[in-house]
Amino acid sequence: GNSDGYAASKFALRGLMLSLNVGLKKHGIHVGVICPSAVDTVQLEHEALSGGSDLNFLQKPLKPEQVAKAVLKSIKRKKAEICIPFSEGISSKFGGTFPSVLPRLFPMLERYGAKKRKQYIKRKNLLQNEK
Repeated sequence: GNSDGYAASKFALRGLMLSLNVGLKKHGIHVGVICPSAVDTVQLEHEALSGGSDLNFLQKPLKPEQVAKAVLKSIKRKKAEICIPFSEGISSKFGGTFPSVLPRLFPMLERYGAKKRKQYIKRKNLLQNEK
């Protein structure tokens, strides 16, 4: 799909950050990774109108401030990984543990995401803004 490269790079970055956290801990250096679901930005609005992944719209998009709070939490508590919302971490770990389930779930998730994407476009009045 159109998000294969993105998914692969996200997976690689997560692995790198978790590895750095372990390797640099002995030097007193903390490395953390924040794994947010979609964030309500101009980029997400563009994706909503330009064929971005429907999976970005499964949940209500986060506010940028929520991501900033997660970054601060990671720094203050020396958390290696923070998934926001919490359910994002559960679903990604489930998919990693049971990858054979994903091909069966994707069509349903994409249909639901497409419905939610249309609601997002309507709620944000994005089609009106395009004129």
